[in-house]
Order: sequence, then structure tokens, then C-alpha cells
Amino acid sequence: MIEVRDHGAGIASDKISSAVLPFVRLDSSRGGDGHCGLGLAIVNRLVQQHGGDCTIRNSTDGGLVVTLRLPAANRGS
Repeated sequence: MIEVRDHGAGIASDKISSAVLPFVRLDSSRGGDGHCGLGLAIVNRLVQQHGGDCTIRNSTDGGLVVTLRLPAANRGS
């Protein structure tokens, strides 16, 4: 499990499910060419391709929490 957290304002509850969609900008004030809304979409896809899952939630004391859960590697003998 990997957990990443920031201490910003978080994401509006009704927009959390959109955060992993490609090319979705949740904050319209972040215009310009440098932001294309791919970061969490790429992370989510990579984690799913490796058999894991990615969850996004707002922390009760502020900020956003992204949790990545990946299966343990099969170490064999």
C-alpha cells in the first residue's frame, strides 16, 4: 500500500470520481498548456494493470488522500 496526501483544500465530493478520468480538469483556474488532467488517470490505469486499486478521498482534517493498493509479488521458491 502506498498513500500520498496533501494538505490543500481537497476535491469537492461530487468530483472525486472524475479525478481519475483522462483530460478532466477539476480546477478551471488551472488553465494553460501545462495542465492536461492526466496524472491521476495514468496512476489509476497503471495500478489497475498490475492488479491493484486506487482510491481517492478527502481527509477528515483537510487535504486529499490517494491510496494505491498493489498485490504482493509472487516470490516463488
